[in-house]
Amino acid sequence: MSTPTNEFLHTTVLLHEAVDALVIDPDGTYVDGTYGRGGHSRLILERLSEKGRLLAIDRDPQAIAAATSGATRVSDPRFSIHHTSFGQMLPTLAALGVTQVDGLLLDLGVSSPQIDDPSAGSASASTGRWTCAWTPPVAKALRSFLLAQTSATLRR
Repeated sequence: MSTPTNEFLHTTVLLHEAVDALVIDPDGTYVDGTYGRGGHSRLILERLSEKGRLLAIDRDPQAIAAATSGATRVSDPRFSIHHTSFGQMLPTLAALGVTQVDGLLLDLGVSSPQIDDPSAGSASASTGRWTCAWTPPVAKALRSFLLAQTSATLRR
């Protein structure tokens, strides 16, 4: 019997270490490209000033629901979440008018709710095997994004 989605628990690994290394400008614009259950995003928001901004992305509808409704809803005006994959990060950011970010977090580990619930994430319900693949468009988009950010940083 499956546990209801809102009862899945996830412990964020290296939470403080990742956010400490990421948030170097409290007034900056940051992207959490793999929102999950929001562990990193919530701590990033604690580190941002009133001028800071956090854009989150996730392709899992359950992650979007967790961020936008119920007791786990993030109701912070500096925060927005977008239902898409990080492979579509560049067009999503462009549509939002974002041309530069100060930091990008991609937690590419496995999220326990996605393993516990075969209908979430990339788990296969028929085999129970976890699959993770870097498709050429995802790899190309991530490479382009990182190169653009590196170039912008070097121009400063």
